[in-house]
Amino acid sequence: MNLRQWLTTLIQHKSVFVYVAPEAPLAVILVRFGPRGLNYRMYLWHMDSDTVEAGQWLMKTKIWSDHCSVGFQNYR
Repeated sequence: MNLRQWLTTLIQHKSVFVYVAPEAPLAVILVRFGPRGLNYRMYLWHMDSDTVEAGQWLMKTKIWSDHCSVGFQNYR
């Protein structure tokens, strides 16, 4: 699945918020998950290299790392 298909799937099935940085080739994507929509996952989209990094899970006011990893996981 390429990046465009991935984003299209997210938009069709999840609640998505995308912020594109005005002076950098970077976008922050928040995707809502869960039965009540209380869980969010943050992604960084590097538009110059067309890669997405999966970041932290956010739930209400708590933030924790996914699988105790530091930083982001790269997806191409």
